Amino acid sequence: MAAHAENVTFRQCAHLATPDHVTADFCLIPIGTPTASVSQHIANIQKMIAASGIKYSMHSAGTTLEGSWEEGT
Repeated sequence: MAAHAENVTFRQCAHLATPDHVTADFCLIPIGTPTASVSQHIANIQKMIAASGIKYSMHSAGTTLEGSWEEGT
């Protein structure tokens, strides 16, 4: 029977190789802001990601980054 993620320790995974490719997804949630609008923050983040050169896709639920392990970490 396969172990569940919460039962796997770092030592059990230490032998795994670093993947060549990484995909990460994130979203911006306003907390403690005077309005729910985050459009200016998202525009700033988009400029920063674009300047990094990493492949990205912005969508209604957040932003997805794709690239090599070095680019994504």
